[in-house]
Amino acid sequence: MVLAALLLKMGGYGLFRIIVPMLPSVDKIFVTIIAIIAVLSIVYGAFLALAQKDIKKLVAYSSVSHMGFVTLGAVALVPLSIQGAMFQQFSHGIITCVLFMSAGTIQHVVGTRIIADLGGLADRMPKFAVIMMAGFMASLGLPGMSGFVAEFMTLTGAYATLPVYVMIVVFLSIVITAAYHLWAMQKAMFGPILRKYMDVHDPHAYELFSMSMIILLTLLFGLQPGLMTDMMGTAANQLLQPVVTLSEMGVI
Repeated sequence: MVLAALLLKMGGYGLFRIIVPMLPSVDKIFVTIIAIIAVLSIVYGAFLALAQKDIKKLVAYSSVSHMGFVTLGAVALVPLSIQGAMFQQFSHGIITCVLFMSAGTIQHVVGTRIIADLGGLADRMPKFAVIMMAGFMASLGLPGMSGFVAEFMTLTGAYATLPVYVMIVVFLSIVITAAYHLWAMQKAMFGPILRKYMDVHDPHAYELFSMSMIILLTLLFGLQPGLMTDMMGTAANQLLQPVVTLSEMGVI
């Protein structure tokens, strides 16, 4: 959980602090190459997540896919896309916490994380099922939650500057993202419950409370994104300001 929520963001931080100020001074073909690599990361991570049998590994590979949006937004070199990429870093950091906590809870209560071995758990764990479903919906980008705002800002900003074929592939990858999230939820929580799980029950109240607080954060920043995006917008403009100044001076 720490790896996905914090360490995975170090690459994005380095991208914003070091790479983004340098990109406008290089040939446009290099920016396009980085954008293509970002798209490949999004698509490859989504397909790997779709192929996973372990729900924890599914969450891990989905993180790879989501981080591709950060790179894509950064190389678009538009304040809105950079702002969205920054918000994606923050949003994914809190969403992935509840997803890994959900995977750990399933392992603790049921004894396995293999998706095919689960089924019908919502009947025995209704409170946990609601929380886990909310986490998955936030991860796939349901409107009203922070994941949607982050990806919408990133793609809206990137659409104006990146090649059309790049954006088409990204939009198609969103369908794959929805597919593996919904598939995992359907297999794990719905359908007929297996007899061996008839005695399982919701986890302790403090576990449900901690996950619920994270879900509330995703809703808060999904409905009021300005609480974070206003600060990030200022930072995005400052990142691009040196580039504008050098352009005006005729240096680049």
